[in-house]
Parts: sequence; structure tokens; C-alpha cells
Amino acid sequence: MFTPDAPALPARSLPGLLQALAQTRPDASALRWLDTTHGARSDWSFSQLNAEADALARSFMALGVRTG
Repeated sequence: MFTPDAPALPARSLPGLLQALAQTRPDASALRWLDTTHGARSDWSFSQLNAEADALARSFMALGVRTG
């Protein structure tokens, strides 16, 4: 949803923005979804999202994936 009066976001990458939010608002809700298999709502905080992203990055690195 576009909000014309929303504050401008800093000029940084999405991972950088998520890391900054994990540091400044670690317990704030980052993702919410409905688990259609179990009919339960779930959510991750910014700190949980950052931890999962870091774990995924480590998995890719262990497989030999590199930047560039």
C-alpha cells in the first residue's frame, strides 16, 4: 500500500535495513502469516527474521555460494 506522506527510507539495501531494524526494534513484528496447514497465525520479530536470514546466508556460504 502506497502512503504518500510516509517518511523517506534511508538509502541502504534491504538486508541493511532489516539489520538496522533488528538492532533498533528487535521485538517489533516483522512478518505475520497464517499457517493454512494448522490454521494458526504466526509471526516473527525483526530479531527472529534477522537470525533466520543469517542462518540462511551461512548455509549458502557452506555450499560455496559467494557474492559477486
